[in-house]
Amino acid sequence: MVNNDRIVYNNNERVMEMKKIPIGTKSFSRLVEGNYYFVDKTLMIKEFLDRGTDVTLITRPRRFGKTINMSMMAEFFDITKDSKKIFNGTKIMETPYAAEINQYPIIFISFADAKRDKETVVSTIRTQIQNQWDKYDFVFENLKGFKKTNYERLYEVLADNNKNNLKGIDDAISFLMERMEDYYGKEVMVFIDEYDTPFIEAKTGNFYQEIKGSLATLLRSSLKNSGDLKYAMLTGIQRVAKENIFSDLNNLVVCDVTDQRYASYFGFTNNETQELLEYYGLELNDEVKKMYDGYHIGNQDIYNPWSLLNYADTQKLISFWVNTSANSMIKNALKQADYTFKNQYDKLIKESKLDTYVSMQTSFFEEANNSTLWGLFVNAGYLTVTKEINLLKGKYRIEIPNEEVKQEFIKLTEYQLGLSSGTLDTVTESLVNEDQETFLENYQEILMLPSYHDLEKENKRFIWKFFTYLYFLLFSLRNFKEIYIMCGIIGFTGNLQAPGILVDGLQQLEYRGYDSAGIAVNNGSETKIVKTTGKVATLREKVEATADLAGTCGIGHTRWATHGGVTEVNAHPHVSGNVTLIHNGIIENYKELAASLKTKGFTAISETDTEVAAMLIDSLYDGDPFAALKEADQMLEGAYGFCVMFKDHPGEIYCMRNASPLVASHTEDGSFIASDMVALLKYTKDYFVVPEEHIVVMKADSITLYTMDGGVEEPKMLHVDWDTTAAQKGGYDFFMQKEIYDQPEALHNTIMPRIHNGHADFSADNISDDIFKGVNRVIVTACGTAWHAGLVGRHLIEAMIRIPVTVELASEFRYMNPILDEHTLVVVITQSGETADSLAALRLANERGAKTISIVNVKGSSIARESDYVLYTHAGPEIAVASTKAFSVQCAGMYLIALKLAEVNNLMTDEQMKDFCDKFEQAIGTVEEVLKMDDYIKGISEKIKDTFSAFYLGRGLDYGIACEACLKLKEISYVNAEAYCAGELKHGTISLITEGVPIIAIATQENVLPKLMANVEEVKARGAHVIVVTDKDMSNYEGIYDDLIQVPATDDLFATFASTVALQLLAYHVTVFRGYDVDQPRNLAKSVTVE
Repeated sequence: MVNNDRIVYNNNERVMEMKKIPIGTKSFSRLVEGNYYFVDKTLMIKEFLDRGTDVTLITRPRRFGKTINMSMMAEFFDITKDSKKIFNGTKIMETPYAAEINQYPIIFISFADAKRDKETVVSTIRTQIQNQWDKYDFVFENLKGFKKTNYERLYEVLADNNKNNLKGIDDAISFLMERMEDYYGKEVMVFIDEYDTPFIEAKTGNFYQEIKGSLATLLRSSLKNSGDLKYAMLTGIQRVAKENIFSDLNNLVVCDVTDQRYASYFGFTNNETQELLEYYGLELNDEVKKMYDGYHIGNQDIYNPWSLLNYADTQKLISFWVNTSANSMIKNALKQADYTFKNQYDKLIKESKLDTYVSMQTSFFEEANNSTLWGLFVNAGYLTVTKEINLLKGKYRIEIPNEEVKQEFIKLTEYQLGLSSGTLDTVTESLVNEDQETFLENYQEILMLPSYHDLEKENKRFIWKFFTYLYFLLFSLRNFKEIYIMCGIIGFTGNLQAPGILVDGLQQLEYRGYDSAGIAVNNGSETKIVKTTGKVATLREKVEATADLAGTCGIGHTRWATHGGVTEVNAHPHVSGNVTLIHNGIIENYKELAASLKTKGFTAISETDTEVAAMLIDSLYDGDPFAALKEADQMLEGAYGFCVMFKDHPGEIYCMRNASPLVASHTEDGSFIASDMVALLKYTKDYFVVPEEHIVVMKADSITLYTMDGGVEEPKMLHVDWDTTAAQKGGYDFFMQKEIYDQPEALHNTIMPRIHNGHADFSADNISDDIFKGVNRVIVTACGTAWHAGLVGRHLIEAMIRIPVTVELASEFRYMNPILDEHTLVVVITQSGETADSLAALRLANERGAKTISIVNVKGSSIARESDYVLYTHAGPEIAVASTKAFSVQCAGMYLIALKLAEVNNLMTDEQMKDFCDKFEQAIGTVEEVLKMDDYIKGISEKIKDTFSAFYLGRGLDYGIACEACLKLKEISYVNAEAYCAGELKHGTISLITEGVPIIAIATQENVLPKLMANVEEVKARGAHVIVVTDKDMSNYEGIYDDLIQVPATDDLFATFASTVALQLLAYHVTVFRGYDVDQPRNLAKSVTVE
């Protein structure tokens, strides 16, 4: 009798004895007779008989009750048993099918334990068949002739336990079925549990070829024996099709996880789960559902029974996922995934769902493509199907079912990266707790990843990408001081309609951030806010669809998320009482301020530091905007550029800046302010940079700059000599492509006005020769691309004039306690002139009495203003996040400084300087020739587009170029690229070289060319795909490289420009082939305006 309430008597007192929890119970009879909790799935027998299918294959994830159900089926039909007592009280016994109990000869085989090595797998299969032969040994009595001979042959083979293969037993099951049918006069039912486990184990254990044929024949012969077979049912993870197990079966039904047939019998339904938990004193609440619910089988919502039973037993809401061969197979399969799968995987992690093609009925190891890999994820229980999009084409919506499985995705990532177990959890917890020390300690393990050396194939790349994405997703949720981030802001008040101005301006500023965007528009009586997640194009659609959005005063913001996720609530503008505010920067003490403001009744609805700033200003506001901003400035710590509208001051915008850049202008149309002049070019070319610790008051008819003391200050007006076309794509597909092609003009504009009669002429820049006199040491400090320009400059200066040069990362410079004096020339290189670390380095150099000169592209920027002298590059606006023309002109600036140092200190003759200038001019002319090689370089790029990693090699001047080329590739294509001095290969790095990995060797320096090519030959011998970029004759090195990019020949000292442009094109085309946004790579911003 099946009943989960068992009544017993203790001292004549009636009590209820709790049922045991059936964890790991595989026998149906033991489940019922052993006083275990029982979920009645016996109506599965009715469905099985109703359907009358010759062969039924049911695919489900491991631990979904397949074995216990198959045991139930075998117990019910087994003609050798009397199972009426076991099934008494079950649902099947209330149907007419109760008469079918114990009416058929059955074979029940389970391969669930056929795991681990080949010996165990083979032994398990043989033992299972032996057990069936032993059970029915009486059917072999009185055999004669051929049947007796066949029996003796099979018995001898089965009895030989020393055999470590399946040879000779192909017909062992079918022969037994034949004898059973003869004996009983009834057809045989066959139940095979976890039929695919041996195939999967063999595949992951590298002995698939040794057993696949014999095992497939063994199964196929039993299923095809139609004369002796009544019905057969098999269970497994997926259909193994290629080995023809199921070929020629006229009545095969495959019931996968999308099928409604048998949907409720494997796993627990919602009602069954609720009854189970209530029985053990637990509740089916939202937390339990979130942890274990989420599987969709056919039309049923199903729970994983293994996890629920363990939860009921331990009463701990934790993961009980069990590693199986399918899990191992997924780990191995991921190594073969291509970039289409990788991109889909990223989208799945980001959005928790994915619409894609999924093959449910083909095993991945037979047909390795994306649809079968997604099918493996679904069939193994990692994902679940939530929607059929196109059933004919096999397109589904798949999702991660629950938190338990999400944890398994983390473990999968740790495994692929070779990280210690729990590393990702520790990283996450340290972020949540804002424990920077723990975070950095654990993230260093990720960055230094020793298992990277063990990557067998380059197509493990997407796991690295997935984790990088995961890290930055987590990173964006919390506040760390050294986060490199920026946003775009714009404000307008005047005579024109503000919405269009704001959205157009944000479109120009989108390179500064593209997580979300929003505008606030005041019409004189009220302020309306429109904001959205995503890019500015989405905001534009929303603005155009918003009725009555009109007004001549407004502010706009495009966000790069720092505090709080990418949500509409966290998008700017933010409102608090009288204050509507947008912000670029980071408020470092926002938590302390938020806690203090909470005691005053101010509670934030977003997760941002910006809303705290809005609340602070609102709390200080008593009708005087200037006073509120001034007081807030004294309380705020961090970097900020604010634009604020006050409810009772319509038509006015108040702006304040500390570190984060703001430029402003006034025209007959009104007053404008923005993060970057590029947003204002449509209306004016004249502007001023808002100084730090100043307040700007914008009105329709005026713009006024105030000091914090309230004094009016006349702004220093500047003028840009480029127009809006310079900030547009101009027919190119991407800004980066356009900016690569801008380089001949940018170089000409930067160099030629400063070269006169064989000399460097800085008179138009008002740079005194005195700064170059008496210099005995040069320090170049910069970040990123600009730092690489410094490496080029170091080679030039030390080679030409023998003055020692060090190149320091600006983020480290001020913490090094550098040795500086009046004989030290500090060169600060920065495109924007606002890079926070570079600005801090400059200020330290000024404090220590060093001479300072900056190479800057943006007029009036902070670094330009605070340097002793500034050498402006004339590149025009650079919109793409990845720098191209800025790097070239920064290098040009270093060439000019090197020449001036030589001239002022009499280290070169007039003839030598003229020769330098001639070669310099000739070198920049080669850039046009390289651009004509675009299609050729594109063809080479296609060959390496699918790589996970790449390595750049160079010596001397070429090393600096290699570093920059490497950065270009990694920041926009997400290839894990590294640059090395070629001679360092033997010191560990060469262990990273595997078959097909791209090696890009820059070979322009004649004096080290043989050495470099010897290094190249070493990596070629290890299977690398070698691309050589050179201006030299390579006829002596044919066969060492796979592809050659031959740029026009120049003097070795000037090889920078041609090779740089070729390498930029290489990175650009690789990224386009990989399908990424070239201009707006993930997690990056154009410049770093906070520390």
